Amino acid sequence: MSIEAISHALAALAPLGQSEAPVPDASSQQRFAALLDSQRAADSPDALFAAQSALSELTVGSELTAKVAGSLTQSINKLVSMQ
Repeated sequence: MSIEAISHALAALAPLGQSEAPVPDASSQQRFAALLDSQRAADSPDALFAAQSALSELTVGSELTAKVAGSLTQSINKLVSMQ
């Protein structure tokens, strides 16, 4: 299969050279403008440290849960195999 064959097969789906940029609706434009004009610093060190702390807490919590579940499963399997 060649590139010409692929281009010919895809020509019906998306004709080349006739692409139009999507036009956002008015509410999306207003929301984007409000985000650009926002005085709140989204990248302040305090906000980034809080986000990192929350992510670390979530990661450690899920790893601890997985470790406890694995240990419990291993203990149950050991007890079942003893009988």
